[in-house]
Amino acid sequence: MIRLVWNGVVPAEAGRTVAVEGDHYFPPDSVRGERLTDSASRTLCFWKRVAHDDGVTVDGQTSSDAAWHYPEPSPPTRRFKGHVAFYPGASIERTDEECSRERGGPGRHGDARQEGSGRDRPRSLLGGRA
Repeated sequence: MIRLVWNGVVPAEAGRTVAVEGDHYFPPDSVRGERLTDSASRTLCFWKRVAHDDGVTVDGQTSSDAAWHYPEPSPPTRRFKGHVAFYPGASIERTDEECSRERGGPGRHGDARQEGSGRDRPRSLLGGRA
């Protein structure tokens, strides 16, 4: 299992994720929906298309735009349509070696902590503080 741990809470856990450019994309049914809130923010990736950002709530604190998903990804990336990824700062823990890999190569998935991605921001995941 691969799980995302954020401030001691597990908002996402899956037997398999799609790893792209150093990020784990969790299947929609593996993310606890009560932890995510819709955001009006959007970002554009030249090869994946438009990402919709989500706020993440843990222990009553919401970090805006701390996760993202692609509701309509480009054909080469349709495999992770609707999957949710999280900005660096949360821990990725693995109990086995199950992880599909897609464009971007092996990334940093051997580390217990996800340290970087193509969507780095100069702020902490926790409470949106820098």
